This record gives sequence, C-alpha cells and structure tokens, in this order.
Amino acid sequence: MSTSISLQDPLSYSTGIMIGLIIAMAVPAIIYLIYLIIKYMPKPKPKTKTKPVPKITEDLATIKRRYLKLIEAVELDLNNQKIDEREGYIRLSSVVRNFVHEATGLDTQNLTLNEIKELSMPSLYDLIERFYRPEFALEKGDIIMETSVRDARRVVETWN
Repeated sequence: MSTSISLQDPLSYSTGIMIGLIIAMAVPAIIYLIYLIIKYMPKPKPKTKTKPVPKITEDLATIKRRYLKLIEAVELDLNNQKIDEREGYIRLSSVVRNFVHEATGLDTQNLTLNEIKELSMPSLYDLIERFYRPEFALEKGDIIMETSVRDARRVVETWN
C-alpha cells in the first residue's frame, strides 16, 4: 500500500524558524539568570556618615579657665611630690584631651596618636606626641616636666 504523503526530514525545517525558537527560549532564561545574580549579589555598604559635632553649651573662655586650673592643680601636685612625673604626664594628657573634647565636641579622650593626627589639630598632636614617651615608657627621655606643663597651658590658652 502506498501513500501519497511524504514526510520531511527533521533538519530540513527553515533555519530562521529554528534560530527564532532558540532565541525565544534563551532570552527569558538569560533574563532570569541576571535577575538571580542581581538579587543575591552582596549589597555595597552605605557610606558611613560623620557624626555631627555636638554644640558646645559653654563659652570657650569659661572652658579654658576651668582647664587652666586643672593644669595648675597637676603642677601643684608635682611640686608637692604628691604624684611622680609619669602620673603628671598621664594627668596632663587627660586634661588636654578632655579640654579639646569640651571645646570642640570631638571624642579625643581615647584616640591614639595617629587618630589625633588625622584630626588636623597640630598643636594637640605635637603636645600629645611629646607626652607619649614619658607617659608610657619607663624612660622619659629628654623631656622636662616644667616645659611640658607650660606647653599644655599654652595649648589651652591659645586654642580657638
């Protein structure tokens, strides 16, 4: 029995139709892959905002007077030998750092020397740098206590 219908070979279909079908299937798959990549990609961290500097409630002259008295108290304790020089440097550093904190609102009390340098406050940096060795080392080096007290007083007096 013979039939009048003849079948085409599978690969004899039009090439345009084949390419169109492949593209029609690939485009949604690519779009879905891009969606998944974007969805699960790590998000960039937001830029940290600098903390606003708190407003100073006292005028600078009042703050200066208070801290000059504290420096004077450290000097008096040193002269009366109530504290040794190392303790004197520790207290002077603390007084000056707290003064800058009250005068500017910046948290300078616990900053390292490098962090103080980044604040662009050369008078504070220079003073604390000179205090570092006698404050932390057993040997104080060439630093004279009277000069250090005078320098601490000068930083407070000339602060603006």
